[in-house]
Amino acid sequence: MTDKIDKLIEQAKVGEELRLNLTTAEQNREVSITLVAQARYTLDIVCRDLDHTLYDNEDFYDAVKQLATSSPKAKIRILIQDSSKVVKKGHRIVDLAQKLTSFIKIRLQGKRFKEFNEAWLIVDGKAWVRRSHADKYIADVNYSAARQLKDTLNNFNGMWDESNDDPNLRRLSI
Repeated sequence: MTDKIDKLIEQAKVGEELRLNLTTAEQNREVSITLVAQARYTLDIVCRDLDHTLYDNEDFYDAVKQLATSSPKAKIRILIQDSSKVVKKGHRIVDLAQKLTSFIKIRLQGKRFKEFNEAWLIVDGKAWVRRSHADKYIADVNYSAARQLKDTLNNFNGMWDESNDDPNLRRLSI
């Protein structure tokens, strides 16, 4: 079964009718990389702490960098609940966001959303990975979800509007 899912992940394209159910961190990482690599304009992520297993690897970094530098309209927004882990351990995406401040924003979720326990990765408002429990790797993936994502994007935008800059994530220039 895993080989079949791995093959589907490898061949899937944003916009085509495909839904997957994932159960492992490796599958989540691979889907995240392939989706972001296909993004043209936007990437929206909401998660607890910018999970190192999924988002702190060279392939994901390269895909995010490619998106951020491919178009002046590119917009990458990341909402996290807690920055302490990425500040303590470091994180490739945080480093990239500090270099490409016009395109990549990382913010802390507002107080009203501190109990939010899902994780989303949304590409171009068309495809997404959704984990209903942020601390688990059981996920639903939909490569063609534009209609279903309207409410989700409205929710994300509401969270974004209530989010705050985190001074711990700012680059210090000396």
